[in-house]
Amino acid sequence: MNGKNLLSVAILSSLAGSAFAFDSSRISGEIIFATGYMSSNSNLSTESDSFLKDNTKKGSHNDDFIVMPLGNIAYDLGEQRNQRVYLGTSRDDLAVGDLAFEIGYQYDMQNGTQVDVAYLPTVLSGKAWKNPYLEGNRSKTDVDGHAFRLKLNSIAGTGFSLDMAYA
Repeated sequence: MNGKNLLSVAILSSLAGSAFAFDSSRISGEIIFATGYMSSNSNLSTESDSFLKDNTKKGSHNDDFIVMPLGNIAYDLGEQRNQRVYLGTSRDDLAVGDLAFEIGYQYDMQNGTQVDVAYLPTVLSGKAWKNPYLEGNRSKTDVDGHAFRLKLNSIAGTGFSLDMAYA
């Protein structure tokens, strides 16, 4: 875990811990154990040979089977429980095939708008070819990234939402 991730977790933990004494009725969440099969035929995959003879051919074929826990946990804050801190994976993201871990804060406004601010650290970093179509010897590069997300749900009780991210 790098310094930014550790700092984010420490800040959220201290805010949640110092705001209220522990009350188990304020905790909510879910966990599932998911399995999956991944198959790729990509020129980005570093499983293939680093020397590329012909850049018009497909990349090597790779198959992987994965097992991982998914879910989220949230802790309600405030007397009206209109604020919460959370961490985990979003059902919205999983429904469209995105695997994103979030650490965030939600605030429910009186007009019905829910403001959601989150940090999304890299969960599955890896390697890829720096230039996958370069003929000859190719070099590897790191694949990772972090994002910040702002969601406005049910804006003024209308049912309209806005989801923005910066990566």
